[in-house]
Amino acid sequence: VMYFFSFLTARVQLPALIGPEEPTRRPGGGGLMSASAYAAEVRAGAGPWHARFAAHPTVLSWIPPAPTPSFWSVLRACWIAGLALSVAVAAGLRSFVALAFLWLLNISVVTVAERTSTFYAYGWESQILETGFLACFLCDLPHLFYFRKGWRIRWIGLRGLFADAPTPADEEAPRRLPALWLLRWLMFRITIGAGLIKIRGSSCWTKKTCLHYHFETQPMPSPLSFAFHFLPKDILSAAVWMDLTVQLYLSWMVLVPGWGRAGRNL
Repeated sequence: VMYFFSFLTARVQLPALIGPEEPTRRPGGGGLMSASAYAAEVRAGAGPWHARFAAHPTVLSWIPPAPTPSFWSVLRACWIAGLALSVAVAAGLRSFVALAFLWLLNISVVTVAERTSTFYAYGWESQILETGFLACFLCDLPHLFYFRKGWRIRWIGLRGLFADAPTPADEEAPRRLPALWLLRWLMFRITIGAGLIKIRGSSCWTKKTCLHYHFETQPMPSPLSFAFHFLPKDILSAAVWMDLTVQLYLSWMVLVPGWGRAGRNL
């Protein structure tokens, strides 16, 4: 679902943001900050394929500098394939290869948009990429190993290449603790970072007054924003206190081993 909306956003917004110039078809048309020059630079790069990808992590770095296909055709193919594959994953496909390919398609689009404009510089895209990369390791790893009971390592060969390998009845399911703990660390960083940037960025958060005017100034108000704006000031101040409590203090619980199991038993 996360990937689906990421590719859908790219499909809707990027033509007007970084699309190719269209001086003949529509004077003044095309993207506000076209990526044509950057795409040409990437495709003209020299060196082995892995070095080119390390410098410019996009599939454009693997395509030779020729008139066709255009960089826009490549990006369009990326988000069309990404939309289709993300639907398959959301429908139940659990595959290391599928998730790794989704990550490759997404970083290809994000790299071009990020390095040619400021529209993808808000941090959400990098968080999606990090989350998607870690999600790959929640599936069985093809040609690699996974941790088992007693931390023994077992070679699984081609099992789990396009779908999770079934676990025999007499064996324990593979452990994925490293990926799960890295996802916990990611959640902690996002949550506590949101709290720290608030108290460091404006005194209204420490004074508990931000929500006194937030609902009349927010860029995308909800249908209930009008009603929330007229709530008593004490309730709005309490909401600020609750928000900071969750982000600055309760977020540490994510790093406590066993908190999920303990919470389910309450």
